[in-house]
Formats: sequence, C-alpha cells, structure tokens
Amino acid sequence: MKKVLVATVLIVAAGALVGVAAVPGARAAKPLLDTGGPDRSALLGDVPDAAVRISPADGATGVRPDTPVDVAVLDGRLVAVRLRPVGAVGAPGAGTGPGTGTADTATGSLSADGTRWTSSAALALGTRYEVTATVRSAHGPTTTRSSFTTLTPTARLGPIVSPGDDAVAGVAQVVVVQFRAPVADRAAVERRLAVTSRPSVEGGWRWVSDHEVRWRPRSFWPAHTAVEVDAALEGVDAGGGVWGERNIHVSFRIGDAQVSYVDVRTHKMVVTRDGAPVKTFDQSAGADRYPTQNGTHMVLEKMQKLVMDSATVGIPRNSPDGYLTTTFWNVRISNSGEFVHGAPWSVDSQGRANVSHGCVNLAPADAQWFFNFSRPGDAVVVTGSTRPPSTTDAGTADWNTSWDQWLAGSALR
Repeated sequence: MKKVLVATVLIVAAGALVGVAAVPGARAAKPLLDTGGPDRSALLGDVPDAAVRISPADGATGVRPDTPVDVAVLDGRLVAVRLRPVGAVGAPGAGTGPGTGTADTATGSLSADGTRWTSSAALALGTRYEVTATVRSAHGPTTTRSSFTTLTPTARLGPIVSPGDDAVAGVAQVVVVQFRAPVADRAAVERRLAVTSRPSVEGGWRWVSDHEVRWRPRSFWPAHTAVEVDAALEGVDAGGGVWGERNIHVSFRIGDAQVSYVDVRTHKMVVTRDGAPVKTFDQSAGADRYPTQNGTHMVLEKMQKLVMDSATVGIPRNSPDGYLTTTFWNVRISNSGEFVHGAPWSVDSQGRANVSHGCVNLAPADAQWFFNFSRPGDAVVVTGSTRPPSTTDAGTADWNTSWDQWLAGSALR
C-alpha cells in the first residue's frame, strides 16, 4: 500500500508540472532533468516513520521465563524478527551455557497483517536475550534492537522421569517424576504433566511428597501398551522461587503380563505370564516375628549379588536374629528389605514353613530362574500374611491404596 501511495503522489506532481508549462505567457518550467526528479523526502514529509514497540523493555531485568516477547509496529510491516539468547547471566562474553538454551532464533508467530510478532516458547532462566526487529515502511527498511535478562531462580526443578526412555516395564509399573527442588505450587506443576497410552487407560497423579509425584493406571496396564510421558516444565513457576527449566518426553512400553502369587499359608509361589501359570515354586516367607507384607508388591530392581545386613532393617547384627549374609538372584519387591532371592540355608523349610525375616526364600536354581524371568514393574501379590502393606513404601504403597484415595492425592482435585 505504501508503494502505491508514493507512486500516486509522483504521478500527480508530474501532471501539475505539465499543466503549468501549457499556460500561454507563463514562465517556462525548469526542466526535470535539472533536478533529477521530485524530492522523495518532501513527498513523504507527511508520512510518519514506523514506530516499533518491543516488550519486555530494553534493559529489563528479572523477566519471568513465562513472559511472552512481543514486537509490534505502527505504520509499517515486520519483515524479520530475531529473538536469541546471547549468554548466561554473569558469564563472560556471549554464547550459550547452562540454562541458556541454544543460540538458534526462538520461534514465534506473526499476525496476518504483519504488524505484530509474539514468541511461542518459554524463555531460558538466568539468560540475556537480544531482540532484533526489521521493519519496512514508506521510508524504507529500518532495524530496531533491544535486550533484556530473565530472572535467576532460587532453585531449578531438575525433573527425572522413570521408567526411562525405551524401557520395557511390567504391568504394575507406575510413572514417577522426581524433583531436585521442592514444589510449593503442586497444581501448577501437575498441569504440565501428561501420560498417554495406546490403548488408552484410566489413570491419575498422586503426590507422595514435595519432591515426587506418581501416576498409576486404575488397574494393571494391558500387556504391550505403548506409553508416552510429557513433562512440559520449561518456564513453569513451581513456587518458592523454584522454576522449571526444561521439557521432558519419555516413551516406554509394557511387556508381557507377568504376575506372581505368593501364598504365605501354603508356602507356594505361582508365576504367571498373560494369565497362564508358568512355574510353581516351594517358598518360605517371613516368620511370625518378621512377616512378609501382604498385598500387591511391585518389582523395583534386580541384583545378582547382594550383601544383606540386618542392621538396615532395624535388627542389630549381634542379636540372635541378626545377619550379614551374601545372597544371590535378588529381586527387590519393597524398600523395607523384602526380596525374592536364593536361600540355600532354608531349602528344607521351603514349601513347609515360614522362617525368613520377611523375604520370599527360594531354592538357588528357582531363584535364578525367577531373576531372569522378572523385570521392573512386574507384580508380586502376597496373600495370607498378618502384616498389612506399607502405605509409604514404593514397592507396596502404589497398588495397596484405594482408587479414591489415590485420586485424592492429586493437586487438581
């Protein structure tokens, strides 16, 4: 439109000059070649310069990372906008560094009329940014530059998601998001967390502390489910001066439905895959004084060799029940000292009596088979014990909490 306006003005001016030359007796017009044409600056004298407004303002400090960068122009059109991090706060020279993101131009969207550009992603923490806007108006192209600095947080969330990317987990697996710094605004953080799956399943989040939130399906995962976890925490205000600094995406899948059933009363352990029995073992669970926890356990990890120390579960080594023993083929099913493991010393009791300190004892060959069979997230269901499951232990709390109680642990309900 501006080019059309200029062309129109030039055409009118030329016509006026011709008209004057045609009047008889009038002073001859000065040839156009003597002047090189009409004075462009004079013709545009009433056309305003393009006005550019950049927000945050030039020199601003302590800018929140969730603040959108906005570039607007009056009497012109934006032809290029560049928003880039040029260095971490306090770092010598320009460039990238921890928390600065990349040196690439940040993404944004331009309005249909070309008069406004708005950034579309969170800013990095503790980083100086430079904004360069090139505008074209009737007066030609002009460039405006501005810079600002984002706030440096008291602490960063530092999230860790498990299971990790490409993991294969059991049907009892829960999604765990742990934070390096405490979360004061749980709702703000939870809104940025999502779990999706194929096939879709019902599930929900539950906070177990200011440093950890867990997602569980209502029932065990269907075998071979594909799971996606998104933690879009970049630029989120977690409260108390703690901010999220990055986004995380994790994909994992569920393997076969492997569920083992330990009956404390019959001293048997039945291992199933996809609902069908695979093996039945004689076992010895916790003695009356140290009963195994009842309820559904989740396999947490496997260790081929482990030194078991009674002092770690509150039993002095020098007491009659104390021990310091090396065990093999250990499958952890709780954080309170319960394993399914090889126990050659109790083979005579396996299938007949419960003599352990809470573990599920198997013959060495049986334990080795179960070790190789198991994966984190498999379920081990214990029945017939007098000891209720812990509501704080990672191996037992998740699946022994009622669904209503689980959902009540969400910050969004």
